[in-house]
Amino acid sequence: MSRHRHFEMGEWSPISVGQSPDDMTESEAQKLLSLARARARALRLPEDAILTPSHRSLRTKQVCGLMSVGATSLEILPKLRDSVGSDRQALIRMLSIAHDLPIDGGETAHVEHPSRDLLDFFGRMFLRKLSDAARRGLPRSYVAHEDDLPKLRGRLDIQRQFTRHAARSDRLACRFDEFAADIPVNRLLHACLALLRSRLRVDDAARLIRHLSIHFEDVSIPARPLDERFTLDRSTGSVRDCVPLARLLLAAQHQNTHAGSDAGFGLMFAMNDLFEAYVARLARRAFGQSARVQAKERAVMTNGLFRMKPDLVLGLEDETVIVDTKWKRLEPTKKNLGVSQSDVYQMLAYSAAYSRPSPPTRLMLLFPEQASSTAQIYAHWEVAETGVPFQIASYDVGAPDPHGTRLRQLITGRTHI
Repeated sequence: MSRHRHFEMGEWSPISVGQSPDDMTESEAQKLLSLARARARALRLPEDAILTPSHRSLRTKQVCGLMSVGATSLEILPKLRDSVGSDRQALIRMLSIAHDLPIDGGETAHVEHPSRDLLDFFGRMFLRKLSDAARRGLPRSYVAHEDDLPKLRGRLDIQRQFTRHAARSDRLACRFDEFAADIPVNRLLHACLALLRSRLRVDDAARLIRHLSIHFEDVSIPARPLDERFTLDRSTGSVRDCVPLARLLLAAQHQNTHAGSDAGFGLMFAMNDLFEAYVARLARRAFGQSARVQAKERAVMTNGLFRMKPDLVLGLEDETVIVDTKWKRLEPTKKNLGVSQSDVYQMLAYSAAYSRPSPPTRLMLLFPEQASSTAQIYAHWEVAETGVPFQIASYDVGAPDPHGTRLRQLITGRTHI
């Protein structure tokens, strides 16, 4: 078995190919580039949104996560604090909020270990939670069956009996319900277990997977597990925490077109979208129904054409705050802080659509904090002619804020400047 090779890079970083023994080989680079293009299409992004090739190198872009093909994996992390462990921890925190994953602060404590990549972290967490659920007993439900049996079980299917078995007295067409484990939620979990069996390469995880597989002996693995439909209710409560993790991991499994053969694993996230979803979910926790995400009630034209969709509209008691998130680096040494003119124009359009004489409107462009551990307001500007306040702010995604308390303080102005 070939030795596994793992590469860790930040956003917008070059990856040297074939220039030294420790570099990625040409073959490895081509396989990862092919997977990156496929995952970009799956994310509805341009094909070069994850990796771009150049002479004897690849370059990462603004999509983070983990890709794995064969014995080679590449982890791309947000470039926030120039520390692999803390940047991975920040990404996990964002994912836990944005995707409503059952992760508490203590579970991220060990991600700074060199071997703890994203797959290892989420895979082990899924196995731990599934093990707890299995000890309590997997959910079961009555499943309708039809079978031809020598003795009557359940009800006789009269139509099938007299059409298929009219000449056979030793067979009865039976219809019955069986209290079984082969139900949609368990099929989803079994598919994730099978995925981790092929992907996690450490002995302790392999032992746990073998132990858990015993509980799934009577559960089938569907060809398209993410299409399984079920409701999480009291009957499935024991596996509630396992389901979002299973869906996250299964969505990363990539199949090529040749008889479902394995073409890699890509747990990738467009950081613009992830940051937007993260802030939106935190804002809902902090402000409740006052926070309107992707509001669509305003349009450019009187006939309703060209709907305006700011990331966040906060209807507070004394003002309306329009927030748009940007996963970009601020440049504090520049007069305009590196804010693009197109982003400013976009905010002015939102202001024109949403501003009313009362209550007043405030605009905020929100960026990720790069170095400091506290949120900051970088600039208080005013829009010419109208005097509408326009703020440039940053928020530290690396610090725990499960209830959105720090975000609320930042947006409402109760933080240091």
